[in-house]
Amino acid sequence: MAQVGGGHTDLSIVALGAAKSMVDSGQVRLLASLGEKRPAPPYDQTPTLRELGYDTAFESLNFAMAPPKTPRDIVDVWVSTMKTAVTDPAYIKFCTERNARWEYMTPEQITTAFDKRGVIVREIMSKAGILKEAK
Repeated sequence: MAQVGGGHTDLSIVALGAAKSMVDSGQVRLLASLGEKRPAPPYDQTPTLRELGYDTAFESLNFAMAPPKTPRDIVDVWVSTMKTAVTDPAYIKFCTERNARWEYMTPEQITTAFDKRGVIVREIMSKAGILKEAK
């Protein structure tokens, strides 16, 4: 962001929350949202990539994970606790004020989201000529 704001590079891809102060000060301008939806106000005039004619979206996700052999009862408690925390109105307000995504996703929804992301990343890497196949 500092490179774009200083005129040293033309473009950066960054989470809106991280760019917010530079956008609000006028140092940088939002060009497009990589998300499925437009950002929340006051940034809702920023079009999505789809709206600009690019058939793609790339959501920025934060998630919790545990080792694969974590007992199911512990996973269930953790998932329930995360759902309670993420859907708390105070947390939603905190995230909204920072233009951060707060939606709760089940473990299955996260898996689906990452499967979709893998297809997108694979296509980008392939087109760029940097995809390496496992042997």
